[in-house]
Amino acid sequence: MCKLHKDVAIVVAKNLNTGEIDPLIYSITLCALAKFWIDKYIPDMSHIDGYSDYEMSTPDARKLYHLSGLEQEVAQIKAEKSDRKGFLRQAAEQIITEQRLTLVNLHLPKNPETSPRFLDKVMLDIYEGDPRQELSLKPVAGKPEFEPMRRVIETIYQNPSYQQALENSLKLSISNLFTNAPNNISPDLLKLYSCFSVGLRTSFASCSLHSGGGVMTHAVVCGGLNTAIGGLSTTLMNTAMYAVAPVVAVGTTYAVEKYRMNDFNPYKFIVPVVLSLSAAFAVSKFLPHEHSADPKMASFYGLNPQQRQVELQSQYKRYLNLSIGLRSEIEKEAKRQDMSISMFMASLNVCGGDLTPRINEYERKNTLNSNERELKR
Repeated sequence: MCKLHKDVAIVVAKNLNTGEIDPLIYSITLCALAKFWIDKYIPDMSHIDGYSDYEMSTPDARKLYHLSGLEQEVAQIKAEKSDRKGFLRQAAEQIITEQRLTLVNLHLPKNPETSPRFLDKVMLDIYEGDPRQELSLKPVAGKPEFEPMRRVIETIYQNPSYQQALENSLKLSISNLFTNAPNNISPDLLKLYSCFSVGLRTSFASCSLHSGGGVMTHAVVCGGLNTAIGGLSTTLMNTAMYAVAPVVAVGTTYAVEKYRMNDFNPYKFIVPVVLSLSAAFAVSKFLPHEHSADPKMASFYGLNPQQRQVELQSQYKRYLNLSIGLRSEIEKEAKRQDMSISMFMASLNVCGGDLTPRINEYERKNTLNSNERELKR
């Protein structure tokens, strides 16, 4: 679920003295909150998860928020003197005590606030209906392991005041996030951000905890895999990498989205494909790679096998005539690029980097010195 819900659950579950979050109170509150979604209050903002200050600061988002009437409702809610947090916490504590609930009999992970997948699955399995109106609990959970939590939520909603307190808390959470969002952004970046389509802007939005953001996840995973492919590649793999990289990106993206149970968004596949191709291009520049397709090598690959061998022998003699320092650097670079010294020398104009001008300069000076010695004779 999203930040709009989680902020409420954390506030209710946090011990003010120790700062610790009670996993049972957090889980019960979050699953109960799943009855209400932003769709009910702002139907056209169902893609908002509360994590993007920029998305909540766009002109369209601000307009829809103002038209929703939430601001007026929130003003009334704030005017009330009720202790919603204390009431919701007490209600959860009461049912935990009465039913002797534990992490084990609710099938919860040790730290559900940082491992939300179970709670996301519960929400999808125990509720039914239209989120733009109001979800309702199913008579029976679809999976046996979710039934204990369904019964807990059913019992806790038998308290007539619980639903109102919970819904008002969610309205406050939504309003607070929308109100504070413009204070956390750069106006200039917002103008640029607003130029992109909603689909692209929210392509990595997720109603689950983020670990550095979706883009970074895909960049690291796809980039890392492509680097590994490039590092181990032969001539064939270096050529195939540009085809392999997008496949890896799409497969990785699909797995991540399936794991997070996110809705389908085509941009979630387009962006990592672009990232993966960029990574493949970078790999081709900095890791071992084949030069046969480079126009600068056309003359070499145009030779027959015997002529190539003669050329490689000539290049090796060229290497032997260089200074000890240059030869040492050539050996290191040729080894890094997984090439023979002869082939590296033949490919200097393609893969020599900053060594090429230094080698050319050394040879130029060496030729001048040789000519001067010849003249003196």
